[in-house]
Amino acid sequence: MENAQGIWYQTKDGQWRNAASSGGLILSIAKDVDNNRPLISVFAKVNDDIEMPEGSLTQVQIAMGNATLNTMIPVNALLEDYGSYSVMVQLSGESFERRPVKIGKRNGENVEILQGLEIGEVVVTTGAYQVKMASMSGSTPAHGHEH
Repeated sequence: MENAQGIWYQTKDGQWRNAASSGGLILSIAKDVDNNRPLISVFAKVNDDIEMPEGSLTQVQIAMGNATLNTMIPVNALLEDYGSYSVMVQLSGESFERRPVKIGKRNGENVEILQGLEIGEVVVTTGAYQVKMASMSGSTPAHGHEH
């Protein structure tokens, strides 16, 4: 636990936030876990305005180990079908392709892409499901744009 690099927490509205992005930090992490105490206590300073009752709980993710340089995309860009993941890649203009990807680690906001994308490709991060459905329709939209 001495190698904790950062902490992400989920706010009341389900959004993931990084404590360090607002000047927060990890104050302490408990070191003991056993059958009677299966949870690890983590105390962190959070500088964000959070509208949650005092003493309430939230999901937390702790980044451990040394960072590596990899391709990352927002979690919102992922499409999941029965445990297989894909993303919508913009080929040109309004032409899109559904691309299978192999994912790695997640930090709440972003997900590591191990295979399936090249650096510089444009990935749909908002409305990926709608783009997927439009590309599957097979018909030309009335307004003449290609999907």
